[in-house]
Amino acid sequence: MKVGIITFSSAHNYGALLQAYALSKYLESIGLEVEIINYRPKSIDNVYKLYKIKKTNSLVKKLFLKTRIILSTNIKHRWKIEKYQNFENFINHKLNTTVVFNNLKSLKIGAYEYDILIAGSDQIWNTDLTNGFDYAYFLEFGKKDAIRIAYAPSLGRNEIDQQYEELYKRYLKNFDYISVREQSMIEIFQKLTSKPLTTVLDPTLLIDKKYYDELKEESEYHNEKYIYMHSIGIDEKLNEIVDKISEEKNLKVIHNLAKPMFKNELASCYHESVEKLIDVVENAEMIITNSFHITILSIIYQKQFITVPHKTRPERMISLLNMLNLSNNLVEDVRIMKDLEELKINYQGVQEKIEENRKISISFLKKALSGKSTDTSKYFETKDKFDCYGCTLCRDICPVHAITMREDQEGFVYPHVDEEKCIHCNLCRKKCIYHNNEQLEYAKGYPKVYALTNKNKEITKKSTSGGVFTELYRWALKNKGYVVGVRYNEKMEPIYDITNKEEICEMFRGSK
Repeated sequence: MKVGIITFSSAHNYGALLQAYALSKYLESIGLEVEIINYRPKSIDNVYKLYKIKKTNSLVKKLFLKTRIILSTNIKHRWKIEKYQNFENFINHKLNTTVVFNNLKSLKIGAYEYDILIAGSDQIWNTDLTNGFDYAYFLEFGKKDAIRIAYAPSLGRNEIDQQYEELYKRYLKNFDYISVREQSMIEIFQKLTSKPLTTVLDPTLLIDKKYYDELKEESEYHNEKYIYMHSIGIDEKLNEIVDKISEEKNLKVIHNLAKPMFKNELASCYHESVEKLIDVVENAEMIITNSFHITILSIIYQKQFITVPHKTRPERMISLLNMLNLSNNLVEDVRIMKDLEELKINYQGVQEKIEENRKISISFLKKALSGKSTDTSKYFETKDKFDCYGCTLCRDICPVHAITMREDQEGFVYPHVDEEKCIHCNLCRKKCIYHNNEQLEYAKGYPKVYALTNKNKEITKKSTSGGVFTELYRWALKNKGYVVGVRYNEKMEPIYDITNKEEICEMFRGSK
């Protein structure tokens, strides 16, 4: 079985790359052939560009700006180049990635060979990060009969953007199995789908520490004693806690920020590779962070740590630490922080909780990987308009005429069942073409099919069927025939008419 994973695998972000690595390693460990689909949309790649140039219409100015930023980076900020190369090296050599796909169209053409498709983990359903609703992360590509699984995707917040609610509702239907990372997402998404939802562990907690040890490389700080501070952005509350604990424990600080920040500072490892960062975390005396995945790495290596809730996306770390009974280690402000002795972690209990939740997560994955969903919900159960084409087949085949078609306020028709007449033969459900996934293989004797379009672009602009009708009525008139069609009358009402005049035929053109 060949598995394709789509996630934030091109982000120059430690957590994004570690979760992609972890999920692929787990799936490989149970005997699956795994590739990470190298999806690199502009919404992600533009964030991590090495040389960012301001937009300008002047070619000369653009060349000047590009030259200046390249020289400045190479002379003053060599660490930026090293950081960029470290992340790209990990993506290209530590992840089993495919060729690059930049958009959904290229995915539909090139990512077609997978038996199983998995979306997740990370904040792939956060429309702020994906610059709007990205259909690729809802598996709108690949073979029709591929098993589609959502494994631990996250919104990164407690609500969805309301303008995308109908899109979430529609494209959640692509999945045979759905799991999410935070409990808060169950309440949000269960309203939008009839499929059962499960909370599972972030992939980084699915695998044992030995897989991270295989990645790890010794850093230059390996023999030092220090606090490691890892911050997403500048966070003054986090910095205050670091300075306080550094003074209390008489420990120097290593951090991931680009500039000097602390009174008792040892170094910045802003450009550290993923492999060496693991060593930095493992050898720290204590970790202080507002990063979800650095918190997880601290737990994997059983370090003493403090997590400060992220300013804009705290839900995932709150959910994780509550699950592991580590909410005391979630500290919002130095003034309400408990004594360090009270924050010491008993990792035996934590490991038991991880194992308990790992079993649930693995059970979900094994069930999902084993075959298609048994969910058979239809329009008759859900009353969801996305479950019906309005084709009237169910009405026509009902043996007791219990089904009628009713218009909604927009004029679309949907089936209505008269329960007093219904004999519950389920013929309507069995024959519903919306859920009939049977694909016919080509066989000899099938008729040939031709597709036509008019070569005259002026005609196709005015037409709704490729301009074919125009050629047909011209042929009919040339051969002294008559043409039947629909036109508008003077009251703008659609009426049938028959004519042998070209000006009337032109009125037939276009959908009514």
